Amino acid sequence: MSTLFEKIIAREIPATIEYEDSEIIAIRDIAPSAPLHLLIIPKLAIPGVNNLTAEHEALIGRIYLVAQQLA
Repeated sequence: MSTLFEKIIAREIPATIEYEDSEIIAIRDIAPSAPLHLLIIPKLAIPGVNNLTAEHEALIGRIYLVAQQLA
């Protein structure tokens, strides 16, 4: 079963994409709580923070750099 985010990445569910590269996609939240409310999602499925390993270190750092660019 695919998650909502996996379906957005696969273009099965429409979303307003603000940024995309080979590892990350940033979309507008459909129910924003701020004027600019983006969700930055890794394309690699990681079920939760407890599933992070040292192998994800560069990806997580990249997410923060993209957040800085988009803010």
